[in-house]
Amino acid sequence: MKKILLLTLLLAGINIHLNANTFKENKKACDTGDANGCNNLAWMYDIGSGVKQDAFKAGKLYTKACDAGHLNGCYNLALMYYYGSGMRQNDSKAKNLFGKACDAGEAKGCTSYAILNKR
Repeated sequence: MKKILLLTLLLAGINIHLNANTFKENKKACDTGDANGCNNLAWMYDIGSGVKQDAFKAGKLYTKACDAGHLNGCYNLALMYYYGSGMRQNDSKAKNLFGKACDAGEAKGCTSYAILNKR
C-alpha cells in the first residue's frame, strides 16, 4: 500500500512538472505567433490545466488562434460565445465562428453550425 501511495505521489509530481513545461512551451510558441501554441495555451486556461482557470484569458487566446487560422481555436471560441464562458453569450457570433470552422473543414464546427441553424 505504501508503494502505491509513493508511486501515485511521484507520478503526480511528474505530471505537474510536465504541465509547467507544456505551459512554458505553449506560451513561447503563442508569443511568437504560433496559432497551435495559442490554442493549446487557451485550452490550459479554459480547463485550468497547469494554470489557474481563467475563461477570459482563454477567450483572448482562442481569438488569437482563430484569427491566425487555427480551426479548433475558432471552434473553441464559438463554444465560449455559445455558453457565455469568459464573454457575453452571443448565439450570432457562435454561429458565425462555427460556420468559419466548418467552411475550413472542421467537422465539429459543421455539426454545431447545423444544429444552430435548426433553431
